Amino acid sequence: MDFDLRLKALSRLATSETEAAAEALKKALGKALTSLHEDTEYDLLEQSLSELEAIAHRFSDVIAAEIIAFIAIIKTRQITYAEKHTAFVAEVAKYQNA
Repeated sequence: MDFDLRLKALSRLATSETEAAAEALKKALGKALTSLHEDTEYDLLEQSLSELEAIAHRFSDVIAAEIIAFIAIIKTRQITYAEKHTAFVAEVAKYQNA
């Protein structure tokens, strides 16, 4: 699924009060938090942060704590970049970094 469509779907799910929406949001929350804990690729981390932003009002306590922890640990992580940026890693790293 295209990321923009995924983000729109998550935003709509976040406004729903159904049990199915809550389960889908919990799954998306878990996936995004796993990404923040494990991924090193800049684009993936940026997408996970965007997903968390879209659903944050449903899980504010959890997400706030995780974002604070992420800020503390991201400084020590070696950030990597997508293959499309391979030729320009030094330049991209100036602007897309921890």
